[in-house]
Amino acid sequence: MQAGSSLVRKAVVFAAGEGTRLRPLTLNRPKHLLPLAGKPLIYWILKAVEYAGVREVGVVVHYKAEMIASYLKKLDTELKIRCILQHKPNGTAGALEAARNYIDGEEFLLVYGDVVVDRGDLKEMISLFRRGIYDAVVLGVQVENPWDYGVFRLKEGKLMESVVEKPPRGQEPSNLINGGVYVFSSRILKFLDKVGFSVRGEKELTDALQMLASRGKVFVYQTERRKWRDIGKPWDLLEANGYLLRAYPPLIPKGGFSRGVVIREPVYIGKGVEIGDYSIIGPNVSIYDDVKIGRFSRVSNSIIMAGTKIGDRTSVNYSIVGENVVLGDKVTVLFRSEDRGNVKMVVKGRRVDTGRKEMGCVIGDEAIVGSGSLIKAGAVIFNKAVIPPGSVVEGVLK
Repeated sequence: MQAGSSLVRKAVVFAAGEGTRLRPLTLNRPKHLLPLAGKPLIYWILKAVEYAGVREVGVVVHYKAEMIASYLKKLDTELKIRCILQHKPNGTAGALEAARNYIDGEEFLLVYGDVVVDRGDLKEMISLFRRGIYDAVVLGVQVENPWDYGVFRLKEGKLMESVVEKPPRGQEPSNLINGGVYVFSSRILKFLDKVGFSVRGEKELTDALQMLASRGKVFVYQTERRKWRDIGKPWDLLEANGYLLRAYPPLIPKGGFSRGVVIREPVYIGKGVEIGDYSIIGPNVSIYDDVKIGRFSRVSNSIIMAGTKIGDRTSVNYSIVGENVVLGDKVTVLFRSEDRGNVKMVVKGRRVDTGRKEMGCVIGDEAIVGSGSLIKAGAVIFNKAVIPPGSVVEGVLK
């Protein structure tokens, strides 16, 4: 059979990773179940796959696999979904190896489980692949900072020659980064056994992709950065949440709000949410089930997870607040650095530049922040932390 000549019936979604750069948000849940615009991340991926015409999906799982499997069983979809256990978290090539029997020699769509992609792009990639010319079609995303990613080097203007991982700034071969979406012929499976371990101690799918590109034709389908989101760090969640709210505006409950409440769309509001008098909500806010917000409070550009309680005259902006958190009265979350430069945040023990002028805080599940406290921009508060009233919080608090 010529590459790409038949219907692409199956997809594989990688959902095995721990999401350590997103802690403490991923201590109690896999990153693929982190909430975005009213639904978990994996929901948006599967809806894009379904829109592209695929009917069967194998989801590769490992970290908190039972949570993902439980969610998928309850999901209302026409997709036929199967969970595939990756017994050892040994990289993306290892994840595809775990799905080898599921693929069973067919052509397939592969989507990394930590990206938000445009549904139309998936459909176009499959359409290109079905012309029968290419061994693979891969997603290339046009970005302004390619040095932070794996970057495609092209030949003939459209075919992949190689992937250069995080090249020095100014030496990147293009502005097209690897978007983590592929349409493959089964030929890619032949190269998995030849992939060794990288310096990270993992087997990288890009090594197999490189072998395929050197022996066949790999087309790089180009898309714009505004149509793609990589969920690697906390601020990526905020960006993706805003994008999805704008792309798929949710319905706002009619009535039921207290006096003077202002809703600035786009906003998602879950079931059982209570908002006190004269509070302002939005834009780009997702508030999940049973959240209670007091009077004269302000929430914007944030994700507030289920069961959280926010007191009176409290201000939360550009932040992610976990489940069952308590924020007392008159708590203020700053979202700009004191020097007005980019906000810095600690990720996996290292203080990094968020690349954002506006970034609030991350608060883990069941934390308690006492009334009158000030949380500085870039602060990270871990699960169940207790902050006394009137505190000033910066850096990381466990």
